[in-house]
Amino acid sequence: AAVAPPTPAAAVQQQPPPPLPPAPDAQEAAAAAKEAAAAAAARQAYEDDQAVLRALRIVLRTIVTRALAQKRYRLFAEPPLPDEEGGVEALQALTQPMDLLTMLYKVDHQQYLTPASFLADAYLIVRCAEELYGDPEAAANTAAAAAAAVHSAAAAAA
Repeated sequence: AAVAPPTPAAAVQQQPPPPLPPAPDAQEAAAAAKEAAAAAAARQAYEDDQAVLRALRIVLRTIVTRALAQKRYRLFAEPPLPDEEGGVEALQALTQPMDLLTMLYKVDHQQYLTPASFLADAYLIVRCAEELYGDPEAAANTAAAAAAAVHSAAAAAA
């Protein structure tokens, strides 16, 4: 007795059935897991950014306090007071007043997000000195020394 070849109906019976679609609960769970992973990644990126900004504030605060501690930069510590001789006119003459105490305030209140914004304010002190003291040569020498001190303090703090 010879074995007969399988019939096409027998071959169809031996194939596995098609896969079932995923359950709706499984799809919701997978979507929730993806959402949670994305939220965790965003939170970690935010915390990393805050750590970098905190380190920047520490360095910037050190730079400004070192400049304030040096007697030769006391001139740039605060803007001219209105009760000083010529103080009102000096304040009105300044287009954008800037001083070291204002910079310290901005550091403490998290207003510097980049070193470039800090340096822009440091150069603004130079421009204010030129506007206040009139003589660009004398103001430049005084203000350039202040800017150099800020840069050297930055290098020393880093």
